[in-house]
Amino acid sequence: WYDLSQLKDLGYAAAAIADRDLAVDVARHKSFFFLEKEAGGKPIDYLMAVKGHLCLVPQGVALSNLRNDYSLMVADGLIFGDPPTFDFIVSKCEELQIAANS
Repeated sequence: WYDLSQLKDLGYAAAAIADRDLAVDVARHKSFFFLEKEAGGKPIDYLMAVKGHLCLVPQGVALSNLRNDYSLMVADGLIFGDPPTFDFIVSKCEELQIAANS
């Protein structure tokens, strides 16, 4: 999520979002080579992300776990310079999510 927020700030995310053909190719590739399942066991349909259903910001326990993981990354010095707050990163990812789903 930190990387996604950085890609947004550097302008790379906007270019990637604009290239829908590439997004479809990535979704198909991921579906073929890296198929994952939802918590209920149903295969994830990655093409839905290209059709306005991308979810970059998890909710509930998953978001809490992500917050804890980020704190450990910061504590371990994995982010150079002054690390942004977790809430700032999440807000950038929410902006990306909205842009990608528009």
